[in-house]
Amino acid sequence: LANLPAKPLSKPIVTPKRVMSGYTVQNIAIEILPGVFVNGSLYSPAKFKGKIPVVLSPDGHWGGHRFRKDAQLRCAAIAKMGAMAFSYDLFAWGESLLQFKSEDHRRSLAVTIQALGGIRILDYLLTLDGVDKKRVGISGGSGGGSHTPLITALDDRITLAAPVVT
Repeated sequence: LANLPAKPLSKPIVTPKRVMSGYTVQNIAIEILPGVFVNGSLYSPAKFKGKIPVVLSPDGHWGGHRFRKDAQLRCAAIAKMGAMAFSYDLFAWGESLLQFKSEDHRRSLAVTIQALGGIRILDYLLTLDGVDKKRVGISGGSGGGSHTPLITALDDRITLAAPVVT
């Protein structure tokens, strides 16, 4: 990833906002390589003033993936506290299994594609109105916990990292 591949010219696929109590949620698919998408859910504060911090939340190796109740509650809490939280699937895991086989998650290229996914997610989020480009965090558990220090080492836009259960 020293020389990142060119960004696809496609625009992210974004669902309409679902308005919840104190926050909103949108599902987003971002093409990171031709035909390869990273999928996630963006939790945002319902009301905000000023610049909003961003927290990447790579999902780990649990059943239910980013759609687990505890994952949704965690990201909703982050949004209610005033930050955007982007919960996303790792390569060949979770919703990514619609594109790839589960054994692809254990191939050596998986870590590279996962890292590229995190970088492309951040590229997208930092283009959104109201985002504070100086307050960018990442925190994931299990495989997302292993992904957290890796993406932090690769992308100097991240200013806070908290790996969990690595």
